[in-house]
Amino acid sequence: MRLGVNIGIGAALNLGMELARCDGFRWVVTLDQDSTLPHGATKRLRHVATSDRVGLIASQIRDAFSNRMIHRKTGSLIRQKREVVITSGNLVRIEAWGAVGGFDWRFFLDSVDFDFCLRLAKAGWQVQRSEDVTLMHRLGRPRKIDRLGFLLTVRNYPPFRRYFQARNGVTVVRRHIAFAPLWSLEHSIRLLWVWLKIVLIERESRRSWCNGLKEGLQGRDYEIRPLPVKGLRKRSTLRTQDKAIRNTAIRYKQCMAESSDYVP
Repeated sequence: MRLGVNIGIGAALNLGMELARCDGFRWVVTLDQDSTLPHGATKRLRHVATSDRVGLIASQIRDAFSNRMIHRKTGSLIRQKREVVITSGNLVRIEAWGAVGGFDWRFFLDSVDFDFCLRLAKAGWQVQRSEDVTLMHRLGRPRKIDRLGFLLTVRNYPPFRRYFQARNGVTVVRRHIAFAPLWSLEHSIRLLWVWLKIVLIERESRRSWCNGLKEGLQGRDYEIRPLPVKGLRKRSTLRTQDKAIRNTAIRYKQCMAESSDYVP
């Protein structure tokens, strides 16, 4: 289904989930455009759900460029059998998605998946990872650079993407630090490490990253407006985007209201 306008990953995921729910499905597979699942992956993921409280089942992640496994085991930092995973390669239980209010479309891009996993955990749903399914996934456009004798890998994300990574990364930490303090600490260290590489290598992204950090700390994470980075479209396009998001929200509420377990 083509929307004709970029409404952000969270809103698009919610739209797909709500349509699947209205059609009577119980599970939905979420994928990025730069990911590939092996044949039969959905059935193997489904077998992992040994409890009615399993809300999400994730795949193992392999970097398509380096061919190395890239996921980090973080379940022990929150609770047993619960992890914080990326969106791609997941089998999501529609009941769990609806119970926590869906994906937060206001993030627009980046950290939508982390926030969703942590809200599932807060609500008592399990996030598990399959040992039998491996997803091939591309992260940016990586290149290796030598700085001060250290070989650093940079992903070369565009400036607008760095803005969302910083703003939403800080927002997720602020939102969930009380529930997952160790994960929040780990994620904060990861953000600082990315900031260091941006300072040393990605000069074009410095301003965008700093603006994202500033607005995340200020709590300005839900504004739909022109962003302080180059290369983005003008306000008229953002107004169109806002209208599309509102229409999606209306359709979402209508569909959810048809469900017996909908809680407004």
